[in-house]
Amino acid sequence: MTSCRLGEALKATWDEIDLDKREWTVPSARMKGRRPHTVPLSPPAIELLRSLYTEPDNPFLFISNRTAGHIAESTVTIALRDAGRFETIHGFRASFKTWAEESTNFPGLVIELSLAHAPGTLVERSYRRGDVIVKRRKLMEAWSRFCLTPPAKEGGKVLSMRAARDAARLAAKRRSGRG
Repeated sequence: MTSCRLGEALKATWDEIDLDKREWTVPSARMKGRRPHTVPLSPPAIELLRSLYTEPDNPFLFISNRTAGHIAESTVTIALRDAGRFETIHGFRASFKTWAEESTNFPGLVIELSLAHAPGTLVERSYRRGDVIVKRRKLMEAWSRFCLTPPAKEGGKVLSMRAARDAARLAAKRRSGRG
């Protein structure tokens, strides 16, 4: 529900989270772009955080049961494989970007900044002073709603995103008399 990179999430610590402001500030040392990144947290993300198991001497959000630290990236990959999924972890960020571009009206700048990218030319970036946090918060809230919505069903079958898109296009053609 944050569109962050896996390493950023797995190494997240409680001191980076401000539950009252509903924000998570990832320090520059863990960011690919080496700049701190503030992530707006949706109400479901806050609810999830509040439900996490904690240990007094472990600062991490996602605690390993094998070490005194955080869970490893391989643990997440194994969990996906055990669930019958073979996508890469990066696919979650790609899913976010695809959904945001194709299913919402949020500007590309808001989407790119939500991914902690540095969009635009050097000149454009030199004039950009804000981080559009209010707009990014609305986007993260919409993304959370999407993530928590059960998959679309047609005739009792779960459709892939491609099949659902193709079915919607065919239905639109039929309505317009072109199909």
